[in-house]
Amino acid sequence: MPGKIGTSEDAGLQALSQQPKPSRKFPEMTVYAMAFVDINDREHYAKYEAGFMEALTPFGADILAVDEAPTVLEGEAPKGRIVLIRFPSAEKLDAWYTSDAYQKILPFRQAASNAHVISVKGFEM
Repeated sequence: MPGKIGTSEDAGLQALSQQPKPSRKFPEMTVYAMAFVDINDREHYAKYEAGFMEALTPFGADILAVDEAPTVLEGEAPKGRIVLIRFPSAEKLDAWYTSDAYQKILPFRQAASNAHVISVKGFEM
């Protein structure tokens, strides 16, 4: 009889119910930081670049593109440099952007350029 106390089926159900529940946390989703940077003082901007990789490396990010002369397919390209960086998660991107190392160099970029920086979620199939 199914479910009868003391059967091997009942023991199996008890064992299953005592196993840890799977986490409901969703897997991390890749996010991209895109920067459109119009540099107006290259000498001052170089101070930002000098510390950039050291500030970025601990967060598992990859620089995918840096281009000051993109091929335009439609419309007009933004003036200046375009940068595309992949982060393993939004948490990692936020941790990088708010890190002491990045906040230390950020004023150099802000003083030497006009920029628009956005974050976009990756598309996963």
